[in-house]
Amino acid sequence: VPAPDSEEGNSVLYTWEAQFVKAETIEVTYDLNGGIGLENLTETVYQSSVEETAANLVLPETVPTRDGYEFAGWLYSGDNSICKPGTTLGCAFTLESVKFTAQWNEKEYEISLTYDIDGGKIVSTDYTQNVTLLAMSNTAEVVELPVVEKDGYFFKYWKLSNNEEAEYQSGTQYLTWSEDEPAYLLKGLTLKAYWQEAQKSIITFNLDGGAWSDTQEVPTQTFMQPDSNTAAFSERVIEATPKKSGFVFTGWTMDATDASGYNQETHMISGLYGTNYMLTALWEATIGSGTSTLQSGMQYRLEEGSWTVNGDTTVYAGGNYFYVSEDGDYTFTEK
Repeated sequence: VPAPDSEEGNSVLYTWEAQFVKAETIEVTYDLNGGIGLENLTETVYQSSVEETAANLVLPETVPTRDGYEFAGWLYSGDNSICKPGTTLGCAFTLESVKFTAQWNEKEYEISLTYDIDGGKIVSTDYTQNVTLLAMSNTAEVVELPVVEKDGYFFKYWKLSNNEEAEYQSGTQYLTWSEDEPAYLLKGLTLKAYWQEAQKSIITFNLDGGAWSDTQEVPTQTFMQPDSNTAAFSERVIEATPKKSGFVFTGWTMDATDASGYNQETHMISGLYGTNYMLTALWEATIGSGTSTLQSGMQYRLEEGSWTVNGDTTVYAGGNYFYVSEDGDYTFTEK
């Protein structure tokens, strides 16, 4: 009690001086950690009395949002605990400042895979049709792409519609695409099959005035490329024998190059797939019924059958050669 200033009779006058103590405060901040919905939210909590040592903080009920994530609570800087929205938390004024950081759990999305097979067909049964991806993922780490076929074509590769640079083969693959299109933005993934047309070579036959028999009609012969890595072929030509009146067929010929040719003995033709070739019939004139003027030292093939010459009794078998010893007319009669 202060000393009195003066005394008058029984009265005492006192003078009081007010003393103030600065109130403690806590600065409260919120870090949305990539979210939205509570921007610029801060507050200062003041001590209401000298005796008050802690403040009751009430976290906002409003939940922030973030694309591709689920809100998991607020990380309290005081003790690293996770607090739910609306939680009342006692915080000592000695902390001076506290921070609440939004915590997020990345969502999962099921993404469908669509296959554009461009006229082909899927021949495998065990392939991926759906993948589960984390929201921010731009990879499908393990997928099984189908085996496909297309008549007249070889499969080259798959390409993603949102990543046309990468090429993928059928089977187990690791898909990846632009980070600008994470899983939570995807409507689905489309893979398109790319094909290479199989090359073929068509062999045509120039009969040079001849004709196929009624039972041997071979207008063309086609050789198909067996795979995309094989550029050249060597194949056997069908052994079909055309006919031509007054001639005997002796084989085929073609204009040979460094990459193509025909072997008379083996009947094998070689060439490059994608190039067409023509075989031309070789004929040799024959001698048959009637009289012909022949030259000495020459040989002439006889037509099929059995023949006598100039009335002689010697019989010559058709298909063989008749050797001329001197110039003159020779009459051939079929026996």
